Amino acid sequence: LATPILILIAALSTGIAWAQTPAKGGAAPVGAATGACTYYARMHNGHITAGGEKFDSNALTAAHRKYPMGTKLKVTNLANDKSVIVTVNDRGPFVKGRDLSVTRRAAQELGFVKQGVTKVRYEPVQ
Repeated sequence: LATPILILIAALSTGIAWAQTPAKGGAAPVGAATGACTYYARMHNGHITAGGEKFDSNALTAAHRKYPMGTKLKVTNLANDKSVIVTVNDRGPFVKGRDLSVTRRAAQELGFVKQGVTKVRYEPVQ
């Protein structure tokens, strides 16, 4: 009985460690960056994110390829200067030329739902 429990603990801790580290390709970015931002389609609602959470389109979360899970990012729409703080809980986007994907709620607060994609500045915050 002790051995299966130890195996389960080891497997879970490995998964947790993986979720907290940046994705393949090196260390997490440092400082502010600019890039294209899109938002998740509603069909993703309820799916499990790379961080292990249920995706909620009403939450203020985001996907980024390198930032560690749990990183808080201030995202500013460069077209209208609206900002929102999101928490990274997923990997992506995996469409060439896109750097960040946010929830529909975050896109609404940033004011780009109709456009579908916008240029943003994003930076980690404490």
